[in-house]
Amino acid sequence: MQSTIDEAINLYDALGKDAAFERINEMLAPGLEYPYVMDRETLEIVAHGQNPAFVGAALADKITSRPAVIDDIRSNLVNDGDTIVRNYGVLDLRAGGTTSKTALFQLHDG
Repeated sequence: MQSTIDEAINLYDALGKDAAFERINEMLAPGLEYPYVMDRETLEIVAHGQNPAFVGAALADKITSRPAVIDDIRSNLVNDGDTIVRNYGVLDLRAGGTTSKTALFQLHDG
């Protein structure tokens, strides 16, 4: 997961925000490992490496289990700069229905 984050940060640093987000949205990555970028304040998805249709959605709208996980993510990011969230349910439009996944969130100021 860390290499996926590093790749997204490198794109951001090298190309700038708009071009990096465009590249991430074009990835259409299969499987459960892909980058996505959220607005730090709102947790709104601003780039999504698997499904660009999620851009503009709030992360809270995509998590289907453990609603308190949003508060945990926000708190840990503010306090530590990163956090890992395991086994939360998300909507999976490719597979249809929900799936359980693990995510690593990391702050980056560009």
